[in-house]
Amino acid sequence: MSLSGRVGNSQTLTSLANIDSNTQAKNSRASMGWGAEVRFGDIPGVTSFSIVGHNAGTNGDEKVLSPWITGVPNVTQIVSARLLTFVSNSTDDDVAGIGALTLFVTGLDASGNQQTESIILTGQSGVNSANTYTAVNQLFVSTVGSTGWNVGFITVTDSTDTITAGGLSTNRCYFSIEPEWNFSMTSIYTVPTGCMMIANKFSSTTDGTVAKPAEIKIKVTLNDTLPVMTINHFTNSGNAFDYDLPGTNSIAAGGHWRNEAWHQGAGLLNVIVYVQCYLVDLSVYNV
Repeated sequence: MSLSGRVGNSQTLTSLANIDSNTQAKNSRASMGWGAEVRFGDIPGVTSFSIVGHNAGTNGDEKVLSPWITGVPNVTQIVSARLLTFVSNSTDDDVAGIGALTLFVTGLDASGNQQTESIILTGQSGVNSANTYTAVNQLFVSTVGSTGWNVGFITVTDSTDTITAGGLSTNRCYFSIEPEWNFSMTSIYTVPTGCMMIANKFSSTTDGTVAKPAEIKIKVTLNDTLPVMTINHFTNSGNAFDYDLPGTNSIAAGGHWRNEAWHQGAGLLNVIVYVQCYLVDLSVYNV
């Protein structure tokens, strides 16, 4: 047998060994559940993400779970394509400062397509986005100064809104980041065009001085129509809650997801929710 023939056989055997090894690895990941398969890219067109919400001032008013600060309104969803303004109530969150220097925002354009951009912060002076958005889905600090985190409360608002001298929007709030968190815990999400969202697992924790249970709600609307899905659960202060969401709870493009919370009685409740989700690119499956 020629040398080239022996090399060819060696390559074939190596290829077969790699295929067998890859198959074993895939089977092993499959045994761990769909999440592991998605994380390792075994399922084409599917990515994982999470929706996280936090509000330390939950009271008797039903509101979207999102960071809150005195003087800034509760979070609302964007109703039409808008130019956005990003601002911090700290002068340290500036491109030349010691806090957050830049942000990275993911949202949707007027056609519902996903788009991203970087925002260079200017402290207590608002800076406008280059794009217009019909939704903001994710927001995080992408570069920081010597502190390692954002120093102030960062708000996303409408470019037409008034920004106070202290760097706060008193008109509305679309998204926000708490000091030192570096990422937003605003629990709203809009499904992009050409995609489907699958919510897999819901978790929550509560603590505070409230004697009566809190109600945490998952509310989904499709294209701003009546809710197509609502799930409620009640939890006492100090309790943790985990819930596997039904696999049939897929949400079509244009669907709005949000977590809301409220409680009865006096006092404030600290509520955190976490939702594990998958985004399916339907074009991969010719849908």
